[in-house]
Amino acid sequence: MSQIAQLWEKAILRARPEVRAKRLQQPVVSLGSFPSAMANCVLPAFRSCAEYSVKVRLFETSPHEGCELVRNEILDAAVSLKDAVQTNEDGLHWLPLQHDPFVLVGPSGLLSSTARSRGASALSSLPWILPCAGSDCDRLISGHMARHGVRARPAGRTDDWSLAQEMAAALNAVAYIPSSVLRNECGLARVVDLAGIPNPFRTVVLVTRRPEEQKQWFSDMSRRFKQAYARTAGEAYSS
Repeated sequence: MSQIAQLWEKAILRARPEVRAKRLQQPVVSLGSFPSAMANCVLPAFRSCAEYSVKVRLFETSPHEGCELVRNEILDAAVSLKDAVQTNEDGLHWLPLQHDPFVLVGPSGLLSSTARSRGASALSSLPWILPCAGSDCDRLISGHMARHGVRARPAGRTDDWSLAQEMAAALNAVAYIPSSVLRNECGLARVVDLAGIPNPFRTVVLVTRRPEEQKQWFSDMSRRFKQAYARTAGEAYSS
């Protein structure tokens, strides 16, 4: 958090007078995003748009970090997860961008053998590739598993979804992967509700401070981000 704050302060201090004058005509919006949303939503939205009504500065953040930076007025907005936003009464306002279900992936032989079993014990017996302990997605997935009585046995951990799929293939393990970042080239089978246990999901949201909710840039940005997700999210899963 401190590194992002310092980066932002340096950018302000280095601005020349003529740049400041231009900013009076074109507002500057500082935007944070977690990595997979940056790749599948934020950057595609800017690439497909010839002109924005604001000048945007982008920063990579985790979902909880992005919300905290918005709450502390260091960022103007952040692409985050709904679970990272406590309530709309904590000074933040959010709009949903994408419902992103997770898909269970793993070697076909491993999944087919488990499909014949039912209940939490079937998933508990599998080796898992999990997010790094304590990360936002680790809390999401571990909370989902706990609610369904699954006790995951980690064969590896990473917060990189592409690497998680490669690790699952190499280590003969399974992993929950968001549908928006699935890859075909890993050669993994995919399944929903294996052994009768439903897959988790996440809701990607655009967060800002409540006084900003009437700003034109916020509604414009959320609309463009939704359009970008409609073009990119789940392409690998549906192919």
